[in-house]
Formats: sequence, structure tokens, C-alpha cells
Amino acid sequence: MHYIIKKSKNEGTLENKDRSGRPKKLTGREEKVIIRELKKNPTKSAPQLASMVASIFHKKVYPELCQRILRNNGFHGRVPRKKSYINAMGEHTGLTNCEARELCKKPDPATNGYIMQQTMYRIKDPRKSLPFYTEVLGMQLLQKLDFPEMKFSLYFLGYEDPKDIPTDKRESIEWTFSRKATLELTHNWGTETDPDPKYHNGNTEPRGFGHIGITVPDVEKACERFEKLNVEFVKKPNDGNMKGIAFIKDPDGYWIEILNPVNIANLILSMVEDKKYEIDSRIECDGHQGTLKYVGPVGKTKGLWLGIDWDDPTRGKHNGTYEGVKYFKARHPTSGSFIRPGKAKFGISCPEAIKIRYGLINDELAGIDRDTLTSLQKEINAPFLEVVGFSKVNKKQSKFDQLKIVWLREQCVSTTGNPGELKELCPNLEELDLSKNLINSWQIIADICCQLDCLVRLNLSENYLPTEENMEILKDSFFMLKYLTIARMNYNWFDIQRCMSMFPSLQELSVSFNIVNIIHKPIKDENLMKICKLTLEGNLISNWDDILKLGSLPRLEYLNLNSNKIDKIRFLTVEPTAKTTAFFNLRQLHISQNNISEWQSVSELEKLNNLEDLKFRENPILKNENLETARQLIIARISKLKSLNGTEILQDERRGAEYDYLKLFLSKWTETENDADKRNRFIIEHPRYPTLVAKCGISDIPSPKVKVEMVSNVITVEFVCPDHPNQPRGIKRKLLKDMEVQKVIGLAQRLFRTGGKIPRLSFIQQNLSKDEILLDKPLQELRYYSIQDGDQVIVRW
Repeated sequence: MHYIIKKSKNEGTLENKDRSGRPKKLTGREEKVIIRELKKNPTKSAPQLASMVASIFHKKVYPELCQRILRNNGFHGRVPRKKSYINAMGEHTGLTNCEARELCKKPDPATNGYIMQQTMYRIKDPRKSLPFYTEVLGMQLLQKLDFPEMKFSLYFLGYEDPKDIPTDKRESIEWTFSRKATLELTHNWGTETDPDPKYHNGNTEPRGFGHIGITVPDVEKACERFEKLNVEFVKKPNDGNMKGIAFIKDPDGYWIEILNPVNIANLILSMVEDKKYEIDSRIECDGHQGTLKYVGPVGKTKGLWLGIDWDDPTRGKHNGTYEGVKYFKARHPTSGSFIRPGKAKFGISCPEAIKIRYGLINDELAGIDRDTLTSLQKEINAPFLEVVGFSKVNKKQSKFDQLKIVWLREQCVSTTGNPGELKELCPNLEELDLSKNLINSWQIIADICCQLDCLVRLNLSENYLPTEENMEILKDSFFMLKYLTIARMNYNWFDIQRCMSMFPSLQELSVSFNIVNIIHKPIKDENLMKICKLTLEGNLISNWDDILKLGSLPRLEYLNLNSNKIDKIRFLTVEPTAKTTAFFNLRQLHISQNNISEWQSVSELEKLNNLEDLKFRENPILKNENLETARQLIIARISKLKSLNGTEILQDERRGAEYDYLKLFLSKWTETENDADKRNRFIIEHPRYPTLVAKCGISDIPSPKVKVEMVSNVITVEFVCPDHPNQPRGIKRKLLKDMEVQKVIGLAQRLFRTGGKIPRLSFIQQNLSKDEILLDKPLQELRYYSIQDGDQVIVRW
């Protein structure tokens, strides 16, 4: 059907008549709706706009009329008719694919045989440029041409086989100028010694030439080699948003892009196609988390594949190379694999996760998993077990604006949500747990936290959040934050320092179970100087000198070094008995599960000025002592200690520990009385001993000769349980002869786990008759029965 479109003169309407004479008019209001809709979505066509207006105003509208309206308002098709390429929203944009194709004309047949032959730029000194392009980038010198009259030389380089270069001068020149994509370096003689000439590289104002591009098989390996050769980088592969490509500088400052064809295709597809498949986004599949590293086809298979670098190395199958083709680089030899897009979960927004986790549930169990409840009933043999009060808790939690604590661990959070949505939902949030989610950048964390004005505590553990330079630009988002946990993030100390630049008010920092093995330099970070509590548990620190670099933190009161690899403790002081200036305010130190194998390290802790609370378990030095003796030795060596391994140290316990400590080492102390060197060595190992001698005196302590009798008071016996073959066959223990039988009975209960049953004890004397002698008087000491070293204690119940 043909239409006649004309502008109506009255009431600002457009009249649309078909040949049958049926008029169709659009009012000015309807025209504005069309323009407004186009501004919202500049890609809509005239038929789509006509259909939309028809559905709103319930009248028939023809596409030709919509086209006329667009033309009258400065639009032609889907883009404005303006040379500056401004879209309907007034933003600068580029050509559409259609426009680009229309602007490209069919090549003239006269251009047959044209090739892109060379890129030329000027260099200052060939003595620097030629080694760079040949050694660093692997090019070959194809041709050198000198022009003495004009005082310059040309150097042509490219990726050609030097065997193919003709030996004849003329032929070699013709051959050189018939190669594709060569590099022409122009050297004006004398510039190499002139301090002033510096060529414009095109990447500073006024900009022009940008860079050349070099493809390599493996970008990361190439860049590792460039670093060893001290090449200057503009951008490393993992910097910025465009991952997997690098930019380096040649000796004259010209930029060179280092890329890989597979990586660049992967990057471009992820940027211009479905943003759902953005490279380095985090995914979840069947309970396993990983990082998206590749999107595209794999081998001869059909359809799209996602290349995943799994957090758990055992979840994958290869390192990103499949059937000889490298699709991506995985962190471990077996952490990479491919999955179909349908299996990957790309996560939800933070507000959405809160609504799911804390939203009102109309169910009698208020969201408690019925299978879990049934399993619990069976486990504790309580089939009529009921849970009460959960619906009340759920109802209270569903008031999002009153929530102060939100835990979203393993909720597949990956994005911030709409601007301001989280602030409106939970304006009073003070504590947020986002551990083990799918967030892949600190920018997303900043976008979440900047909406939470009351947030003081944040847990980001087990997220994969790469650090970058200049992260301090995000600090305004974390201004109120005081407590931060970033455990199991695969961070080293350099990463932690980068993170600290974002937190100006932080007081407590936990970076446990990361890969910190070295603290690179003395602490000068302004934000780190404010830390009061620092947890470094589960890292790889082995050298106490690295810990000493934290000693300058003026506010540090709590330090957790559990589960590291520290083998000794030393403070640098002039005198063995002097105090150290390091860790002046430190009151709590946890250093269990390390490799400390000497008591001098424990004695060194006496040099701390204010140490009151110590956790010291499962170190090799403790294996040679029972728990009670080890506790006494630690208490005696550290004067200000008030709590050890979570148990308060009472005054009587300290007095007894110090007395036993004096008695234990009195003989060695007296041996050094007339030997200054021996006395100094003794004090280094026992720096508190002279103080204890002055405090307690040694006149009432038995002489060293009595020490022999004290040692003989200790016997070693073997506990056996003949009536219970499943029990251990023989357990040897050291006992004191003045130990009461009832205490030995208690020891036997613990050794053989008799439960509530009280065992009966007897013993067999070594090398004598095999008759059993009953230990039937609980309040008698072992010496009453003449039990000797090597005897066997029989346990029955």
C-alpha cells in the first residue's frame, strides 16, 4: 500500500492518509513519545516505534510516518545526521557497522599489487635501537642504506629468514621493498651524541602515531624475558582493563604492543559481544569456583566453550593448552578445563543476595532445610525434635532497613546492583561478610562499601581480587572501615601494602592463610601505622627478621603468628638483659605451631616491654617436656606474663615456677661463677636468671649435689592393658616416686580412655618374679610399694 504523508496545518498534527481516504493523525504528544523512546533506545527502527505508539494510544500508526518524524527532528535512520557522531542522548559515538561498510568503497583494480610495506620512525642512536629490535624482539636486519650527502641512514627490519636475503645489492634492495610490514628506522647522523634531540612518540600531546604491534606465542613469557632484559613497560599483561596484552618502549620511547592472536580475539569478543562472558569474571559450577579465561570454540567441536581456571587445581584437567593449542594460561598444571556456558553461574547483585538470604519466608520452618532437620533428628535420636522461634527471627531480619549485620558467604555475589539500591535497602549496615563469592575486582567492593555509611567491619576472605597500582583512589569508599579480614586471598606482602592504601581508618587487619613469606622493607605506610591488631596466621614466614620490620608499628597491641615457619626469635639489644624498642605496646602474641626448637627464643620474649598474653603451643621445643613443666619454664622466663595459652597465671603459680627454674639451672649457674665467658653465655640463654637470683636468693635452694637424688626420684614405668587387646600394648611414662596412687589411676584413665570406669592397678617388678603386686591404697605414694625404674604397671577395668 502506498501512503501520502503531509504536515497538517492545524493543532500541530501529522496527517497520514491512505488511498482509500482514511485519515490517521498523530498529535504533538504522540510525536514526543516517539522521540523520547528513540532517545532511550537509539537502535529502535521505525516499524518498532510505530508498533510501540500503536500499543500505547490504541490506533494504527504507519512506519513511514515515524520515519518522517525522525527526519524532521534531525535523525536519519537510527543515528542523528551530524558529522560529530552524537547519538540520541547527546553522547559522542562511533560509526555503526553499517555506516562503516557503506563508507568503504570497492578497491580500484588499479590498486592490485599494493601491499602495506613499511612503518618508518626516527631513532636517536642505532647502537641502542638495533640491539633492542634484534635481541629483545627477535627481528632480522634486512637492509642498511646510507646517504652520506644527506647524512642519514636507513635500517630495515622484519621477521624474515636471513637465508632468503639475496646477495646481489640491487636484488636485495628490491627484495627488501617487496616484504610486507617491515620496520624502517631512520637515523640522522650526529643525533646519538646530541643531548637535545628527542623524537615525539605520538602518545603525548599533540598525539599522532600510536604504536606498532608484535605478535608472540605467549605474552606472559615474552614479558618475563623483557623484564630480565630491563625493557621499559608502558603496560604489563595484567594491568588495566585489557588483560593479556602489553606495551613496551624502545630506546627512543616509541610504543610497541605485544599481543597473541588467540588472546586478542578472546579479549575483543568479551568486550564487544555479550558482557556476560567478560574475561576474568568469576563463575561457579557444581560448587566449584573459577575464573573465566577464554570464550570461543575449542578444536573441531561445535558451539561455544568457556575456558575456566579453577581455584581448586584438582578440579581441572590441563593448564589451558588442549590438543597442542594454547587457549589460556592456568595458574596450575591441572587447574584449567572447558565447560559449556549453560553450566556456569555468573552470580547475582549484592542487594539481590540480601533479599534472598534475609527476605521473609512464609514457611513454618522459616527457611530451615527440612533434610538437615531430619538428619539432625536421626543423629541425636530425637524424632520429635522441633525448632521454635526461627519464624520470629526471620520476620525481624526481613526488615532490611534495620539490619546491622549481614553474612553473605557463598551467595554468588558478583555485582553491586543498581546505583543507590544497597544504600536504600540497608542504610544501617555495620558488618558485612562477602567471603567466598564471585566478585573479581576491588572496584566492585568499593562501589558496595561507598553506599554503606555505617560500615565498620568487612570480611572479603576467599575472593579472587587482583591488586593494582594506585588503589588509593578508592579510599573514600572505605573511610569508616575499622576491621578488615582478607584471608585465603593468595596475597603476598606487596599485595597487602597495595590494599592498605585504601583504608585510612583501619584498626584491625587479618591476612591469615595467604602466601606472605617476606616483609619487603621497613614499614612506612601511614595507614598501617594505625593498626592495633594484626593477624598473620597460616602464612609462610620463616625469618624473624621479617617480623622485626613490624616492630615499628606504634599502636600494635596484638600479633598472631600462629602456623608459620619461624624457627627462632632474636631481638637486637646491647645487653642480654636489656629491653628492646621493638613492639613497645605489644600485649598479646600468638606464636603456636611454628618451628621453634630452642628455649633461648622463649627467653628473648622477656625483652618485650609489655607482653602479658602468650599463646605458645605445638613447637618442637615442647616435645621434650610434659605440659606442666613446659608451662613452668615459660612462666619463669617471662616476668610480665599474666596469661599463657588462655589460662591465667596466678601469683602462687608464678612463685613456684620461678623457684623450680632457679633450682633446675642452679648447678650451671654456680659452674660459671669464676668464668666470665661462661657466665655471659649462660645469661644469653637465661637472661632472667640473674634477676631471679637477686629477687629470690639461692641460699635456701638445695646444693647441686642433691640434684642427683632428685633425678633418681624419677622412674620410668610401662603401662599395659592385657585384658583389652585393642588398647595400646605399652605406654611408657616418667613418674615421681612420691606420686600418690590415686593420681596414677587418673593417669591410666586418660591413657586408655576408660570413660567412667575406674581402673584397678598392679605392677610387676622387672627381672624378679612375675607376681602382680596390687596398688590398692590410693593415698599411698609409689615409694611405699618399692616400685622401681623399668617396672610394668598392669591396668584392668
